[in-house]
Amino acid sequence: MNKKIFYFSIFLLFALVLSGCDSIIVGNTEIDIELETKRVEDVVDGFWAAINTQDGWKAYWYCSDNGYKQFVEPYFDNLIVLKQLCPNLIIDIYSVINDISFEWDKLGNPRATVDVQVNKTVMGCGDLNSTKAEFGTMELSYYGGAADVWWIVDKVDIDF
Repeated sequence: MNKKIFYFSIFLLFALVLSGCDSIIVGNTEIDIELETKRVEDVVDGFWAAINTQDGWKAYWYCSDNGYKQFVEPYFDNLIVLKQLCPNLIIDIYSVINDISFEWDKLGNPRATVDVQVNKTVMGCGDLNSTKAEFGTMELSYYGGAADVWWIVDKVDIDF
């Protein structure tokens, strides 16, 4: 009998140690996945619409400080230089969401990872005219409480 208790205790201790190694808890049902998927889609669509209309201020409001500094600020800095070279510059950008997945950290905070295709067409700039379809990911964090919920873009991994 003592052997069974000993092995059971070792098993529980081993399980406890392994559960501390993984930061992701899958299957958390505290949020409505269908509703949050729609909210994430709205943020991603709004973010790329702001980039398309060249509205840096609006794009800023979709991002955390990290998302802004990592993608938005460098993108608009490059855009300023490109506009100086090509005064008749026209850029058309649109995105297509391929997949959205959710993960939870140990505190139960959800994060969304969005697989996205972003299409960019540059016109009015001579040799720099081009059309690109870039595939990448976006990471979003969930903020707020029961009545006031929103998603923020933390990272954009698209190579423009």
